[in-house]
Amino acid sequence: MNRRHYLALMVPLLAGCNSTATTDPDPDPDSDPGAGSGGDVPGVTLDSEDLEAEDADVSLEIAYNARVSTELGPGEHSTIAEDGNKWVIVRMDVTNTGDAERELLAHQYILESGGETYEIVAFDEHYLRGKTAGSGETVTGWVAFHVPVETETATLTANQDAIAEQIDVEFTRNTSLSAAFP
Repeated sequence: MNRRHYLALMVPLLAGCNSTATTDPDPDPDSDPGAGSGGDVPGVTLDSEDLEAEDADVSLEIAYNARVSTELGPGEHSTIAEDGNKWVIVRMDVTNTGDAERELLAHQYILESGGETYEIVAFDEHYLRGKTAGSGETVTGWVAFHVPVETETATLTANQDAIAEQIDVEFTRNTSLSAAFP
């Protein structure tokens, strides 16, 4: 049985940055079988841009860290990046700073690089989608983006057009968070 599959989607984007750090091209592969790059994969300098909406319905604070790999390998299945591509894998600790419970929508997060926009790619139970955070609660999940291997810089943000509610999102890079899957 072939357990390797590939999914990638592209959509329009917002751009900008407010924090910068470089992804780890090969975090401890012994602790996460999917963490190793399977070869020499260059890292990505990852910026982020906060999203501010007038009269926001939803308010989120996101602490994140990221890594790159040629393999997206949580759980029982691995997805190998298509030739000439790599994965940017982002761990997000999402805190609901609003007043109401909120179902987290992963499809609102996008990555921009070199004038291109990359949408998240769905994968297994580590994926952020469908988790719920009450007011003041923090939920951890991962999102992944399939990008060209020559990508050196990118911006992580949220796409207001992807959801009906008005949303405020504040991103903070936290390099003490492990981006490896548990």
